[in-house]
Amino acid sequence: MQIPQELKQFSKKKALVLTASQHESKFYKAFNGEIELIKELKIEKPDFSDKEVSSIPSSEKDMKTLAQQDFSKAFKEILCELEKENFEEVYLFCSKHIVNEVEKLLPQYLEKKLQKVVKGNFNKHHPTELVEELNKLK
Repeated sequence: MQIPQELKQFSKKKALVLTASQHESKFYKAFNGEIELIKELKIEKPDFSDKEVSSIPSSEKDMKTLAQQDFSKAFKEILCELEKENFEEVYLFCSKHIVNEVEKLLPQYLEKKLQKVVKGNFNKHHPTELVEELNKLK
């Protein structure tokens, strides 16, 4: 997908743009004035809300923990697959309550390249909206 001319910050350096929430993540490659979805991760949510966690039996809490572990494992595997892309910059769009967790999942080589963290739920945003959001922060 072509990035609008006025938002051409990804013309020279190859960037990984990540959106992440507790159960979903999208991985975009931005380079040469284009942004494209290259991987998507979605783990099925347990059948209860975060507000119910304190009142649920421990076996269901274990299910929630397992879902989080499955997500973390799959997230790390995707990042390993993407290592060959040699990204020069990383931008993270992430729910504010899990920013630290997601940053810990980044391998050291990507963590060093992290340019910006934008807090919020951006998984449903169009890729050009992500680029526009980064442009606002400059």
